[in-house]
Parts: sequence; C-alpha cells; structure tokens
Amino acid sequence: TLSTLVEKHLNNNQQTHFKLKKKLDLRMNNIDDMKFIDEFLTNKEYSEYALPDINELWLEGIKPDNKQKIKKFMNNHFPNSVKKFIMGVSPQVDHIRLNSFIGEIENIGSHVSNSVAFHKFFISKESFEKTINSFSQTKEIEFDECNITSVGSQFDNKANFKTQHLKFSNTGTSKLSGWADNEEEFSSIVSAIANSSLKDSLTKFTSIFNQFDLHLINKYFAKENMSDVNIIHDDEESSDYSYEGNSLSNSEESDEEQAASEESSEESSEKGD
Repeated sequence: TLSTLVEKHLNNNQQTHFKLKKKLDLRMNNIDDMKFIDEFLTNKEYSEYALPDINELWLEGIKPDNKQKIKKFMNNHFPNSVKKFIMGVSPQVDHIRLNSFIGEIENIGSHVSNSVAFHKFFISKESFEKTINSFSQTKEIEFDECNITSVGSQFDNKANFKTQHLKFSNTGTSKLSGWADNEEEFSSIVSAIANSSLKDSLTKFTSIFNQFDLHLINKYFAKENMSDVNIIHDDEESSDYSYEGNSLSNSEESDEEQAASEESSEESSEKGD
C-alpha cells in the first residue's frame, strides 16, 4: 500500500505531513524522496499505482538529470485529484524549459482543482498558451521567477475557463520576461485574457516584484474593459525572495557544470521551442 511505501522511504516530517495534511513534498535533492519515486518507477508492485487523491503535491529540485524520472512519475502516478500542485526547478541550476514537460502538463491539468504554480522555468509562447489552457479549470495559476515569452499569445477561446486568479511573481523583471523593457510582453497577456472566456472568470490579478508599475497594469486592463479585475501589486525590492517560505528560495549554492550546461542548451532554444 502507499502507506507502507511512505513509511519505508519518507522521513518522519514527510510522514506527518502526509498523514495529517495529505501533503506530499518531494524534493529531488533528498535521497529518501528520490527512493520513493524510484520505487514507483521500478517496483512492479507499484508500476500501475497512482497516488491517492491528496491536498498538496510538490515536485521540487528539478534538474536536467532527473527530468525523465519526473516526466514518467507525472505520466504514470499523478493523483486523479489534487488541490494544489507545485513544480520547481532546483536553485542549483539555471532555468529549465517548461516545454520539456508540456505533454505531462496537458495530461494532468484537469486533475488540479485549486492552484498550480511553476517556479524557475523558461516558457515559450506556445508553452505558455498550453499551460494556461490545460489548467482552465484550476482556480489559481501562478508563475514565479519564470522567463515567459508572451507576445502574440492566444488562449483557447473555446475553453470554459474557471480560473479566478492569475499570479506573476519575480517574472516580469528585466532579467527575465522584461515587461518594463517591452510592454508588449505584458499587454499580450492581458489581451489573451480578454479574447477568451478567462475574461469572464478572472477576478484577481497579482503582480509581485516584477519591476512593473501599477499604473501600467491598470492601463492595459482598462484598455481591454477589465477594470473590474482586482489588481494586487507589490514592487518593493526583495533581496532574498522565498517561494512561499518553502525550500524554493534563492540560494548561494551552485553546481557550475550543470548550470552552465543547462544554460547554454536551454537558453539557446528559449524563444523557439
């Protein structure tokens, strides 16, 4: 049973979270957590076993050398129902292309009800569109420290969106998506919302540490006749932003060889996946 597997591989803190909160936080840099995933992938007893319905599932510390395991785990063992799902790239490497997981994201989108968040990914226009469309039934979608190419984006105008909240944090900065340098990167997001049923479901838009002025956000929402959307804005400088207080925080640790390799391969195709 899953309980046996949890007791066998996860530490006491993980077991407590799983039993009391129905939360599973799997960190790829944790030996026990990787054993847990490997057991699912290699043990015939669990080969066709999906995780039970849970409140939260976190997949953290994703690296180029564990991407294939994560993809297989998501394809074969993702819960039928999870309220909150978070994917995060390791602080030891540079951004990873979300396109590497887009097939898996399209498969699991309908399984996530309350919120989904992505941390530290390169996201092309096509991947951005597919991600938003895939989670059209999810109440909240968040992008944290992501580099998104959004110019020309179009969300599925046939989808019946239920999404109420879009959140972007540390994403529009000059080092990443560059909203202030090229306002079209931001205005394209608003236009894509306006040209889909997301316009009818969206009630809140949050911009945190994106180096983008509130008056510009209001201007583009007003231009698309969406002034009724509640805008949450905070652009104060943060020297050490921590992702929801969890382990996905800025870190001085580095793996120079992996980071350099990932940076050259991922960044060169960032705009064309």
